[in-house]
Amino acid sequence: WIQFHHDHDEDFFEWFCSYEDIRHVLLQYIGDRQACILEIGSGLSAMAAKMVLDDGYTNITCLDWCDNAIAKIKRILFRRYSTAIEQQLLQTCIA
Repeated sequence: WIQFHHDHDEDFFEWFCSYEDIRHVLLQYIGDRQACILEIGSGLSAMAAKMVLDDGYTNITCLDWCDNAIAKIKRILFRRYSTAIEQQLLQTCIA
């Protein structure tokens, strides 16, 4: 994983599916936008950011053991979502 994240472009990467692919399922079963959500192995996924910015979820914890992935996703999010409001929402809602 360390090598993968080192070599991968500085962009989002979804292993299984995108947020758009499962959005309807998440909205159906996690209707409470304040529910505590844990995304394990978050890597370079855009899922948590999209859940916050597109649908108003407010309490998501992203977990990944790879320091390279964590550092890279922070740079990606900062670059992709550069307005002060977007950055404040992401910092407040995603740990």
